Amino acid sequence: MVTSRTAIYGLIGHPLEHSISPQIHNAAYRSMGLDAVYVCLRVRGDAAKAVRAARDLGIGGLNVTIPYKSEVLKALDAIDDLAKKIGAVNVIRFGDETRGYNTDVGASIRALKEVAGNDLSDRSALVLGAGGSARAVAFGLAQEGCAVVVLNRTASRSARLARDVSSHIPWARISSGGLNPEELKEAIQRSEIIVNATPAGMYPNVGESLVDPGMLRPDAIVMDLVYNPPETKLLRDASKLGCKTVGGLKMLVYQAADSVEIWTGRKAPIDVMMSAAIEALGGFAFQQS
Repeated sequence: MVTSRTAIYGLIGHPLEHSISPQIHNAAYRSMGLDAVYVCLRVRGDAAKAVRAARDLGIGGLNVTIPYKSEVLKALDAIDDLAKKIGAVNVIRFGDETRGYNTDVGASIRALKEVAGNDLSDRSALVLGAGGSARAVAFGLAQEGCAVVVLNRTASRSARLARDVSSHIPWARISSGGLNPEELKEAIQRSEIIVNATPAGMYPNVGESLVDPGMLRPDAIVMDLVYNPPETKLLRDASKLGCKTVGGLKMLVYQAADSVEIWTGRKAPIDVMMSAAIEALGGFAFQQS
């Protein structure tokens, strides 16, 4: 039962109809015996103003998703070093100060290493997109020693991301370009790891993919940060060719677990959260059929 003492946490972004974060977090709180609830808070407008309002309302913490991971920076009193370098926040903790964190980096690299192995150094990687999640992945891959190419429809954004990575990681090998068929095909042919960090293929546009199947290498590792559906068109195409694939669900659960630990100071029950995520996606898939 929700009472006046119940701690409230939430997710801000737009759109949020696809989100299963409430199921994941609320399962964790029940397992941990916490008097807490997690809700979606759709924001259409000034995300920084929404963060300040959430603080004033006594909300305990927020997750931030597209398109507000960079916009919320101006509402924060403090930012952890990694989030400051990346220029994107996906976790906000309220208290004496409003502090931002980025857990996307650790979550994405952890999920990728489960398929690619612990040593990513000297691998060639391609990141599609230049938003908050793409920034996290690009920083993480460069930090691990990968040679990274970032492609985005607006080439100036991918160029800015590459400059930002280079300015914070002295050993980074990173380049950028436009997300057009010619540059995309060339980059895919040279890449051992391909990461889609755009919304392409996300529900309800489940038939979308930025990558023509004929471009893919069968020895590539293909990761899609989209988690709904759990297997996107990109991942289906890649699997058919024999590629190793990584869905966005593990990254979602890992960053959610990190959020819970930041807010509560307690170890998050990852197995419980993963089971809740799988169950939620199953119900969502049923609703779509």
